[in-house]
Amino acid sequence: MVYVEHHAQEQAMSEFTSARELLLHSHHGVLSTHSAKEPGYPYGSLLPFCLGADGQPLGLISELAQHTRNLRQNPKASLTLFQAAESDQIQAGPRLVLLGEAYFLSPAESEQLAPRYYRYLPSSPDYRLLNDFCFVSLQTRRLHYIAGFGQIRWLEASEVLKASPFLPLQENAMLEDLNTREAELLAAIWHKACGSAASEPVAIAGLDGDGGDLRQGSRLLRFDFMSPVADLEQAWHRLHAGEVRANG
Repeated sequence: MVYVEHHAQEQAMSEFTSARELLLHSHHGVLSTHSAKEPGYPYGSLLPFCLGADGQPLGLISELAQHTRNLRQNPKASLTLFQAAESDQIQAGPRLVLLGEAYFLSPAESEQLAPRYYRYLPSSPDYRLLNDFCFVSLQTRRLHYIAGFGQIRWLEASEVLKASPFLPLQENAMLEDLNTREAELLAAIWHKACGSAASEPVAIAGLDGDGGDLRQGSRLLRFDFMSPVADLEQAWHRLHAGEVRANG
C-alpha cells in the first residue's frame, strides 16, 4: 500500500511538472469565450500570450475583436495549449486547458507589464499608439491536462502556475541592463542552454524564480537555474556564474 501511494504521488508530481513545462513553452493558444452575438455558443480565437508577473497568461486584445466583446459581457473563458505531434497522431501529444476569468489590466498595471509582453512578442501592436488595444490576464482557476491517451488529470492552478518573485519594474530594469550591456553573457547562456553557439544576437525576454527565456530572432529558448532563486540579486549571480541548464 505504501508503494502504491508513493507511486501515485510520483506520477502526480510528474504530471504537474509536465503541465507546467507545456505552459512555459507555449506562447499562443486557442482562447474560447462565450459568444455575445450568438448566446449559448462558444467562440474560439487565437491568442498570443506570455506569462505575467503573477504567472497567469497575459494577452493583448483589441476592443473591436469579437472575443473582447464576449469577455466584457462574460469574463469566463478557457485557453487551450497543445504541443505539435511529431507524427499524424495529433492527439498523442500533450494538451493543457486553462479555465478562468478575464481580468482587464488598469493603465498603471499595463505600463508595468507591457515591457515584458513586448520582449516575448515584439511584433505585437503598440497599445500606446492604438487606443482600442488593452491587456487582459486569464486568472486561472483550474487546469485540465491530457498527457496522452488515457493520461488525463484535473489540476489546481496552485499546482502549476507560479508567481514570479520579482516585481515587474525591477525585472524590466535588470533585463534592460542585460540586453544593453551583456551581449557576450547572453550568448554564452544560449550556448549552454541550447548546446550550440548563437548565430544572431541574443536577448533575454523574461526571468522567473525557476529560470528564464532567451530570444534569438523569432525563436524563444527556455533555460533553468540550477536551483530556484528568491530575488533578482540571486538571479544575477546565477547568470554571471553560468549556473543555468537546458530546459527539456
